Amino acid sequence: MTRIGGVDQILLMLRAQLQRAEKQRGSARSGRAGSAQPVAARPIDRIRALAAMEDLDERHVRRLVVRAILTEEFGEAVANDAAFQKVIEQVVTMLGEDERGRAAMQRAIVQLGVEEK
Repeated sequence: MTRIGGVDQILLMLRAQLQRAEKQRGSARSGRAGSAQPVAARPIDRIRALAAMEDLDERHVRRLVVRAILTEEFGEAVANDAAFQKVIEQVVTMLGEDERGRAAMQRAIVQLGVEEK
């Protein structure tokens, strides 16, 4: 049996949240998603670098981790959508309200090597 890690749990929760949000908004999507430019660094690598350079509080690190995981999964075009920021905040809030969500987020932070200050 395959063990599901912290990042996998967070990703599953985020997918469920995105599916609910998509149903609420309807299925209308813009054609911009396929026209994203190649990115030099992966989103997760960028948050590692940012966290190493700056003193980030816990909430900011959690927000960055959620953003990076979603961007890895769905692409930069989604990350640039204004509604995406609202989804990130909702996911961080939801994960913070549940003990299992907090534990999964902490495991993801450790697994990704992003330190909270």
